[in-house]
This record gives sequence, C-alpha cells and structure tokens, in this order.
Amino acid sequence: MFGDMSESLPGYDIAIVGAGAYGTAVLGQISLQSLPKDRQECRVLVAESSQELGPGMPYAKHMTIPDHIVNIAGGCTQITATYIPLSEQSDFLIWLRSLSTKHRASLEIDEAESPTWLHKPFPRFVVGLYLSDRFKQFVVALKKKGFTVDVRKRTKVTSVRLTEGKLDTHGYELCLEKGNKVFAKYLFLAIGHWAYNRFPDFPRWLPSPFPPKEVQEKTQLGWNIGILGCSLSAIDAALTLSKKNGSFQASHQSGANTLKFVPIKGAEEFQMTMYGRKALLPQVMGVVVNKIFAHKYLTPSSFIPIIEANDGFMPLDDFWNLLKREIYDEVPHLRPHFPDDWETVSLEDVVSKMKMLLQATDPVDRLSRELEEAKESLISGVPLLLQNVFYQSYAIFDEAFNYFSAEDRIRFEEIKTELHLLIGPFPVQNAEKILSLMKGGYLKVTRIGEDYKIDEGEDRCGVKVSWKFNEESSFEACHDVMVDATGQKGVFEKDPSPLTKSLNEGKLISEILVPFRNISESERHENHPNVVLRNGAKYFRPSGALIDMNNFSLVPAAEDPGAPPIYYMGPFTIGQVAFPQDMSVVTTAAERSVEDLIERGVLERDDSYSAEQDPMPMYGWLPNAKGDVSGQMGKMTRILSSKGQNSQTKEL
Repeated sequence: MFGDMSESLPGYDIAIVGAGAYGTAVLGQISLQSLPKDRQECRVLVAESSQELGPGMPYAKHMTIPDHIVNIAGGCTQITATYIPLSEQSDFLIWLRSLSTKHRASLEIDEAESPTWLHKPFPRFVVGLYLSDRFKQFVVALKKKGFTVDVRKRTKVTSVRLTEGKLDTHGYELCLEKGNKVFAKYLFLAIGHWAYNRFPDFPRWLPSPFPPKEVQEKTQLGWNIGILGCSLSAIDAALTLSKKNGSFQASHQSGANTLKFVPIKGAEEFQMTMYGRKALLPQVMGVVVNKIFAHKYLTPSSFIPIIEANDGFMPLDDFWNLLKREIYDEVPHLRPHFPDDWETVSLEDVVSKMKMLLQATDPVDRLSRELEEAKESLISGVPLLLQNVFYQSYAIFDEAFNYFSAEDRIRFEEIKTELHLLIGPFPVQNAEKILSLMKGGYLKVTRIGEDYKIDEGEDRCGVKVSWKFNEESSFEACHDVMVDATGQKGVFEKDPSPLTKSLNEGKLISEILVPFRNISESERHENHPNVVLRNGAKYFRPSGALIDMNNFSLVPAAEDPGAPPIYYMGPFTIGQVAFPQDMSVVTTAAERSVEDLIERGVLERDDSYSAEQDPMPMYGWLPNAKGDVSGQMGKMTRILSSKGQNSQTKEL
C-alpha cells in the first residue's frame, strides 16, 4: 500500500502525534464516522510523549490540582461531537453516570446522580479521567471495525519531513526521539501546549503556571508573589499558590455561608498581586448550557451576502450592527440602559464605556455582585442573559474572525479583552476562593497599562515590575518571585521544540498575512507593530500559523499539489480562532479534518452512524435552542471558499 517506502520504513495510513484532547477527538471521529476503505487494512499510529493517553496537558492529573476547575458546564462537556442536542445527555454526563457511587465519592463528586451536574463545572483532572476512558473506548471501537491501531506511549516525534516520490508514496517521514523513523500518508498534529520563557536568565521568573507542583516547589511559604495576567491562567496560578500557603475554610455567619482563606504557620505574610494591562477579571459564570435562545441575526444567511458584497471581507462594523440587534432582542432588561444612539454607537465606544465602568468599580464589590448573580442563575436555571448571548456565540466569533480585514483585526485586538470577560467566564467555585483571598488582603489586582517593564531584582533576588500611565506618574513593585500567566503563545518561530522547527525549515507551515481593504488603510496602519511588508504589500500579521479552516490543516509555505494535508489543532490556531472556548473548538477541528479524509476517499463513511438532527430554529426552553452553531458556521466557510471568498488568502 505504501509503494517503495514500505520497504525502508514502517508504514501507516494515518499518524496522530499527541494523545491529548485533540488526538482523542480525532480517534473518536474516525471510530464513529468511518470504516477502512474498501475493508482493506488501515493502519493508525498514535504517538504520545507522556505516559497518559487522553487528557493531555490541560487535564492531566500531574498538571492540575483539585482546585483547578474547567470553565465548562457538565452539560457542555463532550469529546465525541461538537453539537450536543440535549445537554442532559452530554457524553461527559453519560460517563459520569456510568461510574460506581464509590468511584464518584473518591473523586469528591456526589455519590448519587445530581441535577446540579448539568450546570456544574468539574475539576480538570476529572475531565481528564473522562478523556482517558474515551481514548480507550475509541481504540477498541476502531479495532472492531478492522483498523490496526498502534499506540506508543513515551514516544516523542522530533521532526516531520515531506517525502517525495510517486503519488502513492507522498507522505511524511516522522523521526522519533531514539532515531527510529516511520512513514505516514496522512498526519494529525495534536502536540498541544508549549511554554515560552521570556526571561530565561531570571531565576525568580516562572514562565508558566504549570505544572502546579513545580510552581509550588519554586516558591517559599509567605512569599510576596507577582502574577502577570488576570485571566483564567492567572486564577489557576493564584489557586496553586494558595494551596501551598494555606486553606479555604467555610463558615456560617449572619445567616450566610462564607469562605475564608487561612494561612498555615510560616505563611502569614503571603501575598499575591495580579498585574494586567486592563486588570479585569473574567465575569463569574452562571448557567451556560445551550438552552436559552436561537440566533436571529448572527447567522450565515446574514453573513454570506455581506461577505460577498465586500470582496470576501466581513466589515467589523457590519458584524457589530448584527450583534447589537441580537443583544437588543435577547437582553430586554438592558434596553433602559442603552444610549439614545444605540443603533449608531460604535463598538469601540461601547467597550470603552464598559471598561471605564469596570475599572472604576472596586474589584471586590464587582466580584461580590457578580458572584451573587451567578449563584442566583444556577439556582433558578436561567442564564445571565448578556453572558449567554456572548457565550453561545463564540463559534460565530471564531468563524467570522477569519473574514475581518487587517484594519478591523487591529481594531478587534484592542477590544478583545473586554469581550472575553463574557465569552470566557470563570466558575463560581473559583470565584468564591478568589473573593476570599481579596477580602483577606492576600490578593490584589493592579492595572499597569501598556507601558510597563519587568526587571530582575537586586542581587538576582526577586523580580521588579515598573509601569507608568504618563510622564508624571510612575510606579514600581518588587516580588520574591513572579509567574507568567499570560497564556499560551502562538508565534511558531518562538516554539523551541525540534518538531516545530522541522515544520518551519521544511516550509510545511506559514505565517498568517491578513490583507488590508485598500492601500490607504495599509498606509494608515504602517507603524503598527504587527504590520509587515511582504512582496511589496503591507499585511497584519497576528500570532499563529495559517490554517485552512475548512479542514483545520496547516497551509504550507511551499506549495506541493501532491502533498497530503497536515491536520492541526493547537496553539498555532490562535491567529485564526478568536476565542478558543471549551472543548468544542477541539471537536470542531476533529470533525472537519476527519470529514476531509472521508471526502478524499482515504476512509469510507460509516452509514450506520448518524448524528441527531439539529432542532434549529427552536425557541424557548427546548433542547439546545441555539442549534448547531459550529456546524452552521462551518458550512458557511465551505460555501464561501467554493466561491473564492476567503479574506485570509486574498491579495491586494
């Protein structure tokens, strides 16, 4: 089957590098949707660098602590498919119900099934156990269908090279850590997170909040610790450090349950400071399962004519006008607070007012109020309406993002933080702990703006942060240690792994170049740090690598018509996925890539598999009223691509 190549290298039809969430989702899609072509042998290799199969870095037990909670409700958690027709039947909840009461108790989960599971986010390591179970299940299912599955743990792939030859021997040579090599016709890269150390010479600078055990070992009791970032990663870092220095104790005072952080002996001076350009914590998460509304305006039927009329671009102002109409219809209680010019007000004006209001509000007061609102939402089962519009729209943002022009991408980057407060909220369990730390004086949140600097402390002991808002005001603070919690980086040139370097050297990966609408816009933004000159034209270059969103494959720098695609999901999608939210971005990538293999004739469709039909356009309290948004947006991209309307590849 592999021609001459099979005589020199072990050959596989499909290789999956990485057995985390994406690798597991790919296995799942192959096992559910396909059969070996013409019932012939189909060999699948799974190479995982660690001992664990399924969870990957975000959900592995050694990379988390029980305090690390996912910001995904149980009813929204699923690795088998993006679309969940009925939240009560999410695959994660099905797995949870299958566990014995004793097993659940050992995980500190209700022994008996509880209605709260639907809306409750669970510890990350519990989701990791679910992924491990499903990985095993998918391998068994593949073998039953006639696939040969070779799973190799503790196997690191160090390089990938495109092989050239006859059409049937085009594929990829994978070099393994100990010098062994294998050949694969089709390749999935599911290599996951990587850490970038911006200050490798600072002994008191920790480049990542993970693994938590390492962070705890490199800090001492009672230290004054800085955390760069205010998002979900920063919250995890604060919980990791709190775990080392004390405990959270519940009490009942004045008719209400309260949580108090109590430091252990020797940690009485423990203190943390989160630093952020805007210093805004995410909103607290209420009910987010997919059951509240169906989109009326943010739909492919609205987008396609706009994109076609604008030469493949979705003007941000047009997108904003549709979003305003969605908000107006779905969040009626906010209408009295809308400005008189709501129909014409710009996105920047609304976000600026929102930011000013949030920054003028005491962080403790804001978190206390949002925590109570979220708790009421969870008790009533009714979502926080504005949060629900944004949370249920992340797949729409992700797809529409790819049709923004360079000038609109620059605008969007400026307001993305404020939007992410609503699209990426954090769970009540974590919010209660963060609030208790703030009330006890163990945590504060500080805005440092854009003009800040990080230096090593005197005698290499500690880290100093300095910032200023204008020439007259400057500030500085020193910490015993500082943690970089600004999140995953997407610039592939900075990834130190030999595998990524081989992709770059082999021109199997390329930069994202977003075109401007016209020459005058490119000249107006020519001094922006992310504007680059390529072949005589100016482009906006975000982080990440260019991805074909139709099938989530890397677009190579050097075109080779005979080269099979390299399917990819991971940090390099940052430049083309606006808000990587919950597990659905992983399952979306797996669905599109495996569907591509079926359409190419590599695999045969399993006609016995049928996903439940999308109930769109239902309204009200009916199963998943929002419908299969991710699937609908994927169809939109395929339609536009077939017409050549893809702004990411459009030339000036």
